Amino acid sequence: MGKAKVILGAFFVGGCMGCICQLFNMLYAFLIPDDALLFGSATLGLAQNYTAGFSLATCGFIMMILFLTGLLPKIEKVGGFGATLPLFGLVGAAAGSTLGCKAETGAPFVKAFFKGCWPFIRFLLIAFIITVPLSLLVGNFVKPDLSYVGAVPYIDPTIPANGPALGAAAAAAFAPISLLWSFLFTGTLAVIGQIVVLLVKPKMKGILNILMCGYILGCLISMTGLFPFLAVYGTGGITAPVTGAGEFVFTSVMFGSVLGHIPGMWTTVIVRLVTFCLVITIQFIWGIIAAAIVGSRAPAPRSDAPTEATT
Repeated sequence: MGKAKVILGAFFVGGCMGCICQLFNMLYAFLIPDDALLFGSATLGLAQNYTAGFSLATCGFIMMILFLTGLLPKIEKVGGFGATLPLFGLVGAAAGSTLGCKAETGAPFVKAFFKGCWPFIRFLLIAFIITVPLSLLVGNFVKPDLSYVGAVPYIDPTIPANGPALGAAAAAAFAPISLLWSFLFTGTLAVIGQIVVLLVKPKMKGILNILMCGYILGCLISMTGLFPFLAVYGTGGITAPVTGAGEFVFTSVMFGSVLGHIPGMWTTVIVRLVTFCLVITIQFIWGIIAAAIVGSRAPAPRSDAPTEATT
């Protein structure tokens, strides 16, 4: 029963993360103009070059607030891998690792951050190094079918810039379906990861290896052309987990290698990759801020406390 409770918690918390991310995707889609106005037709068929980044940054800010209020550790205790899976889970990981390293070593704050967060930074660097050549290889030699770019299955109708013909009413009617799909997709990924964690019982390095598998899964989803059909009912479920990071980077570079002859395509690819790096950086910034605030709350040594000389 204990393991079933942990798995159920991972499903619920992971699903909520995807659902919240989808809510922000829809919100920013209404606020941000279609990027087709900036880059012509070379937009990979979606206006999420910006919406996904803003959504993840906002979710990261919420994670920082949860960490500062002490709620995040409780959510992680209940959600297990469901709280670890989202990309914005880096906020809690960065803050906790920084504070832990500072407490153990007494190192200055900046040094504690880099030492404590180095495993996560290394994970991201390795993931990026693997993805770029792999996507170029697939794009140049496998020649995947990219006919779905801009096609109806790739369009999230909750995003007006992608589905203007549907109108606001149709997008609003579709919203509950997209939220449910985001909940189910991210929750299912969290359950799979949680089951692996329960079976393997890994330490920190093992958790990162499991996340790497999730990242590679995102690459495979992109490589097989499944992403547009998975994302049709809600991009939040794809955007929130680390799987979405693998898909995002892989798709960007692969489309550039295959469709680079289209004017503006490589500009779009660069914008997407820069956006990805900025989103990751923002997650670490939220973590640093959270760690700094919590660290500043630590009580200072009392001036009247006995010293070694008086004991």
